[in-house]
Amino acid sequence: METKNDLYWLWLDQIRGISLTDKYGLLQKYGSPQRIYLAEDQEIIRFIDDRHENDTCFPDKNLDPYKRILDRHQQLGIKMLTPEHPLYRPGCGFVCFYKGSRLQVDNTAAVIGTRKCSADGYYQTEKICQQLFSEGICVNSGLALGIDFWAHSFILRMAGKTQAFLAGGLDYCYPFAHQDLFEQIMSDGAVLSPF
Repeated sequence: METKNDLYWLWLDQIRGISLTDKYGLLQKYGSPQRIYLAEDQEIIRFIDDRHENDTCFPDKNLDPYKRILDRHQQLGIKMLTPEHPLYRPGCGFVCFYKGSRLQVDNTAAVIGTRKCSADGYYQTEKICQQLFSEGICVNSGLALGIDFWAHSFILRMAGKTQAFLAGGLDYCYPFAHQDLFEQIMSDGAVLSPF
């Protein structure tokens, strides 16, 4: 679900040198990311500098790089969660990207662990995942080697719900060896990233 403000949410999210707290303060003052973008730079700088004792350098308002990002994401089937999206939940900044057939934000649990684990670690992971599966809970994990891979694989074998949270962008799979798993997860779940 795209909104007219997606471009401005992306711009606001990508601003460096202004804290998340200050960004929320700007949103409270102006009401939307588009209004922040349209506000006079000096007014925004004064607002932030009044809250701190440093000089703020306001970011470039050139939207072209953000338009290119959104165009590329559209080509790749990458969607964006913002505070205007019905599935958005606070806690990961203003923007989270996802790709897949079904995104689940409620009734989820994270299963994470070491990349190099013992046979007992794999066994315990299966026990935990079995319990979560039996309760209809969607398993969230990374896409790393070890426990992350094992948790997703087990849940998919059970025809359960799973989602992968990635440390990089969604335009390629890392580690590459998990490309098949990446595709499987997207076919009935989602992969997510703040990048």
